[in-house]
Amino acid sequence: MLITMGIIAIVGGLMTGIFYTVTEVHQRESASNEVTSQLNFVTQTIQRLVRESSNIEIEAGVTTTTLKLRMADSDKDPTCIILSSNTIKLAEGPDGANPENCTSNTTDLTNNKVVVDSLNFKKFTQYPGHDTVSFDIAMTYNSTDPAAQVQRTLQSAIARVSAATFDANLIPGDTSYTLGQAGSPWQNIFASDGSAANPAYTFSNDTSLGLFRGGSNILGFSTAGTERMRILANGDIGIGTATPSVPLEINPVSTWTTPTLKISGTGSDTAVIQLNRIGTNRWGAIDFSTGGVTDWHLGHYYDGGTANSKFGIGTNYTAANMKFVIDTTGNVGIGTSTPETAKLVVDGTVQGSTPTADNHLATKAYVDAAVGGASGGGLTVYKSDGTTELGAFIGFETASTSAEGTCDDIIYSDADGNITRMDYLHCDTSEDTYWYYRNSSCTGTVYYTSQISSPSYLTNYGERASFQYSSGNDMTYRRDATTGVCSAYSYTNTVYYSNNVTSRTCGVGECKIK
Repeated sequence: MLITMGIIAIVGGLMTGIFYTVTEVHQRESASNEVTSQLNFVTQTIQRLVRESSNIEIEAGVTTTTLKLRMADSDKDPTCIILSSNTIKLAEGPDGANPENCTSNTTDLTNNKVVVDSLNFKKFTQYPGHDTVSFDIAMTYNSTDPAAQVQRTLQSAIARVSAATFDANLIPGDTSYTLGQAGSPWQNIFASDGSAANPAYTFSNDTSLGLFRGGSNILGFSTAGTERMRILANGDIGIGTATPSVPLEINPVSTWTTPTLKISGTGSDTAVIQLNRIGTNRWGAIDFSTGGVTDWHLGHYYDGGTANSKFGIGTNYTAANMKFVIDTTGNVGIGTSTPETAKLVVDGTVQGSTPTADNHLATKAYVDAAVGGASGGGLTVYKSDGTTELGAFIGFETASTSAEGTCDDIIYSDADGNITRMDYLHCDTSEDTYWYYRNSSCTGTVYYTSQISSPSYLTNYGERASFQYSSGNDMTYRRDATTGVCSAYSYTNTVYYSNNVTSRTCGVGECKIK
């Protein structure tokens, strides 16, 4: 009996040991399976999310416990995988307060059966290849029994396989980042059309300034959210207008005092506008128009295709409509495009105002009115002093002899109404140029040395005297009619006298009236 009892006790102890051992093995195997299962699930989730991502948005080369991914699906952008309280959590979608951050609503990727000891991510950039993220996970079975505390670790890496696709803002972490680099540029940049108020290509500090698509093959430029210029498909440029009809059309916004176009030189630079034509049978010009119809044409003009370099002002570009022309020699034509015969050629009537100075030009109409007819018009004959009036001018009479020079004689009516001929009005120095006097001042009665019929007229260099016969009068002084010098002179023969010497301004070969 005792033997039997001993055998039963031994067998019971052996069975208890076997049961304990089997139970412990089963617990460790269950713990290992749980850790492996959750570790595989987390790994597959990370791999799937990285492959689907548009961008791995963590700093390259730096280890972090949070993985942030940009996703094509706006409901899941951004997506974050984080380690919090020994649990791996998944956050999909933007935060309500800050859309650039992940939502605070998370889903657990691991449960309470395991404890995540560590989770680390690191991004590697391998341009021009896709970015790669490595991750290390250490996970332990959650048990107070040391025998069941199974731990597993995993190190893996996964590359992003899809092209970057963004449904949210792409914001650099610092203003020093550049899109592309020298020698490795982006081939194309595709943007939306944008608008004048919100241009597609703009600037962070001035988002109402930039470029936009104004239509099919139309490039628009805007400032302050308003279109300022556009380039059409055919290359026409419009400033202030959306429908330019010429290579450059400007719709001015200037006022009466503000120019539409201003070109200024600076320093030693000059301001020059050059209208360069391709040949002398073409023209370079400026047209002034109203409603698209030319009012005035300024510059070269069309002369039937000939080599024309004249400058003209006309009502259009043709020679027949030129009103004012200057040729390359400086000849000027008014009413004609062919002023080759003189410095000024006028085809038409010239009308001028009343001349008031010696160098003023008098028209034929004025001369006819002023000097034509018996009354002599409004001209008056004066002595050379410019103040002593001789009479009203009547006209000219051709000099009777060649000795009287090139000037015609002046006919005027004196104060008594007598018609007087100012004969010998010329500058003939072949005549005697002295008047003779009896006083040292050479004034008063003038005398002459030759016997002449009485009465008779003599001239001395533009002066005229009417002499009468006399005798026995001695002359002791004489005056040079040319220089006005009075000097002593002796002459005792018979002389002739005159109390009226008429002075007139007369230069060589010319006669003057006032």
